[in-house]
Parts: sequence; C-alpha cells; structure tokens
Amino acid sequence: YTGCAHSQDAGVSCSSIGTLYQYIATACTVSQFRCNNGNCISKTLQCDYNNDCGDNSDEFGCGLCTSNQLRCGTGNCINKAYACSHNSYDCYGNTDEIGCTYRCPTGAIRLAGSASNSSQGTLELCYENTWGAICSTSWSTIDAAVACKALGFFGPSTAYTNAYFGQSISPILFTGLSCFGNETSLAACPRTLIPIAATGCAHSQDAGIGCTVFVCNTGDIQLVGSGVNASNGTVQLCYNHTWGSVCDNGWDTNDATVVCHQLGYNGASVAFTNAYFGQSSGSILLTGLACTGTESSLFMCSHSNNLVGSTGCLHSNDAGVKCSYVCNDGDVQLVGIGSNVTQGTVHLCYNHQWGVVCDNGWDINEAIITCRLLGYYGDAVAISNAYFGQGNGSILFTGLRCTGTESSLLSCTHGNALIGSTGCLHTHDSGVICSPDCKSGRIRLIGNGSSVSQGRVEMCYNNQYGTVCSDSWDTNEAIVICSQLGFFGASIAFRNGYFGQGTGMILLSGLGCTGTEPSLLSCSFRNVIGSTTCSHNQDAGVACATS
Repeated sequence: YTGCAHSQDAGVSCSSIGTLYQYIATACTVSQFRCNNGNCISKTLQCDYNNDCGDNSDEFGCGLCTSNQLRCGTGNCINKAYACSHNSYDCYGNTDEIGCTYRCPTGAIRLAGSASNSSQGTLELCYENTWGAICSTSWSTIDAAVACKALGFFGPSTAYTNAYFGQSISPILFTGLSCFGNETSLAACPRTLIPIAATGCAHSQDAGIGCTVFVCNTGDIQLVGSGVNASNGTVQLCYNHTWGSVCDNGWDTNDATVVCHQLGYNGASVAFTNAYFGQSSGSILLTGLACTGTESSLFMCSHSNNLVGSTGCLHSNDAGVKCSYVCNDGDVQLVGIGSNVTQGTVHLCYNHQWGVVCDNGWDINEAIITCRLLGYYGDAVAISNAYFGQGNGSILFTGLRCTGTESSLLSCTHGNALIGSTGCLHTHDSGVICSPDCKSGRIRLIGNGSSVSQGRVEMCYNNQYGTVCSDSWDTNEAIVICSQLGFFGASIAFRNGYFGQGTGMILLSGLGCTGTEPSLLSCSFRNVIGSTTCSHNQDAGVACATS
C-alpha cells in the first residue's frame, strides 16, 4: 500500500548523445531487441552496421570493427572511406567528422548544392584545410566575379543568395565579404568574420554563383560548312566570345596561311572565296584583309573595315581555306646530291616535319621498307655515310631494327629512347637505291636477325620478291642459295619462319635441289609459281658460312 494515486505515476526522459527520447513502455517479444527510443526490432538486426532502430542503439557495443572500419562514438562501425566526408548521416552525432583534416589548399573553391554544375552552384571555400560555405550577407557580383575567375570563367558573373542552388552541408566560414574584384582568391577579400566560422548565419543564407561559359575566345578559329573536315571549310573567327565569318574581299593565300598555322597545319594553304564550303552565320567580322602570312591571328592583320562586324559583305562572300601538313607521319622522300625518284638520302616524316635517319644499323631491311613506300618492289640497296649528301631537320632514329615486313619505318624498333635524340651527326645520314624491277631468280636475305649471310630467303619473280615454302627445305636448297650469293662454305637450312614471316607471294614449294643448280628456279618443284597452299609461317631461311 503506497498511499499514492495514479495521478502521481513516475516517468523518465533519457538523453542519448544530446537528443531526448521519451521512453514508451512497449512490450517486446523474446526474439526482439528493445531500442533506446522504445521501438522493437528483430534481434537478428543487431550489430548489422545498419541503423534499424533509428537511434543507432541496435549498434551500440557490437564488438571490434574490422581493419577497414571506423568505430563511431555510439559504438557502431562504418567504412573508413566515409570518415571526414562532411556527411552528417554516417555516424550518429557526427563523431566520424571529429578531428578531421580536410586536404584542400586555402583559397580553393568548389561548387555544391542539389542544382549545381561545373559553372554554377552553392559556393564552398577551403580555409585552413576545411571546406566551408559563405554567408550571402553583402554577397555581390564583384565577389562572384572573383570566384568565377578562380574557376577559370572570365565572363559576366551572377551572385546568388539564400541557398539558391541548395544548402551546403559544410560549416559556414565567412560572412560580410567585400572583394575589390582584383583578388585571385576569395580568401584574400576583406571580410567581417572574426573568428572563422562565427558567422551567425544559417545555411538558408548560403551564397552561390553563376559563371558565364564562353563559346570561344577572341581570335579563335574554326572551320565549318558542307564537306568540311579538320583541314578545310568556311572560316569562322571568334570576336567578343561569339563566332562570325570573314569576307572574301582581298582574301588570298597569305590570309589562308595565317588561319592554317593557327589550326596547327604547317604545309601549303589554299584560299577559297564565294562561300565555297557553304555560308556561315553570325556577323561578318572583317573585310579587305591583308596579312603577310606571319601573323599569329587574323586580328593582327590589317583590314579595311574600321569597325569589327561592319563590312557591307554578304554571307555569299564568306572566306574558306584548305590546309595541309608539310608531310604526314611515316612518309618518306629522297633528297640530296644526285638524288632522283629512285635514290637519295632518306627523309622521314615525323610529327608532320621532315627528318633523317642515322645509318647505325641501317641495312637491306630498312631499305626494302623505304623503297616499298616509294612504290618500288624490286631490288633495294642500303646506303650509309650521307652518300647522297646530308639531309635536313632532326635526326629522328638510330639503330633501326626492321624485319622488312613493316608498313612504315616508324613501326620498326629503334635504339634511341626519345625520337629526335640520337647522338648522330648528319654525316651518318642514311640513303637508299631503289629499283622498280628485279631479275627473276635473284635472291635476298632479310628478316629478324638477318645479315648479308643469313636470313629469310626471298626470291625475285616477275619483278617482285616473294618467299619460299620450307615444306621440303633442306641443305641442298640452302647450298644453292648460298652459292648464288657468293658463299661456298657450309650452309644451314632453316624452316618455319625462323627469321620471321614474310609478305606477298609464296613462290615455290616442294623443292628438290641437288645442290649444283645455279638458281632455285633450276630445281624441281611441284607447284605453279606463286600458288603453293603454304602459309608464311613456313617461310624458308638459310645461314651461309662466310669463310
């Protein structure tokens, strides 16, 4: 007997990490866990790293966290990747954000908020390794311009207030900013905040910016129109961040050269008039251009209209260009004393500029590729020591190692780590002598590891070289080859593409030489020449004794 009435029943109000919960005496079953807020959940949900109770009490005291987890102040574990993320929902009470050092340089800015993109959003500023928002009290267009310039936008800027793009989740660092407009960082602007983060502002007052994304910058060039590609089209010139065209009055090769150089082309330039590639749009900016061809921009050239954009021309007079490179990468040409279309010092194109090749390692394999690129499939002779005179430009390669099957000298291995850095002199420039034909039955040895005395056997037939199948290849055939090349010692036969696979026709198979024949064509063989059913992985090779 207590002498009390139910109007005197006792109750409690418990505090958990600063938040008050009213305890409601809900009965939980033996298979349930009672949460601190009075809710009942299945005991199977305890310690599952999820906030099933709503107050995280089902995760309190759940034992050790794994090596890649962080223990929150409430006892539950979260992935360490979530720590110091500025997210208030990872650990209850934000205990995963305590003592964090946010790695960002003071003055850096970024855009946040639900409606943000690369050029607009809620502004966040880094100060002493911490990202924070800015209060929009006294936030102005001048302040926004400083922020936009720091992001690389130099056009008109718009200042937004009252969390226009959504609220930041970072602390509010600054208020009362008053930039002059010439600062390189908002952190350098005068402000009323002392100390940092004591702003008295709410996130509903977060400042934002809108930066202008320019289509182009004054002086930029692009080519447009029908049939246009990267090297030809109607010329569009940028002025005040807007594209316009150029009148063809006075338009000539010098003007076209300025345009093409600006686009990165170093070869011949052709000027087109009368909207050859189609009419452009926008203002017609310039007329009566008179460039010398050396200017860096059309705006550097003299022109006859005093006011840009006032020309009196029509778009039917839009100017156009066709640009080219001096050469295309991998091209070859022959130059020098006594040079002609079939012989000379080898010029090789790299990065659209002509250069030469050092003769260190230069042999028949490289000569064959060079001659083939020039359209000659007959005999090829490698020449060294600038025999046809010294070339021009960089010495691009040294120690070239081709197999003779590559489609370009640029596809061969080489001995210099950096193209154009060889340590060679022009006195070692390589050359070639190419022949449009060859004598049937003539032999050459090429391929991986080849030399004058060993390599893959290639034989001339009908003015082109082809390989020989090794299906019945033995010492007798090797003796014929070596004798034909002037070697009369021991001969070794190699099969199955030992010196690398060739290209083109496989001329002979089923050879049956005695070793005394003057040529493979004098031996017996079982096929019509050039029709063998063999593949190039069966190409024959030899090694001839040199003494």
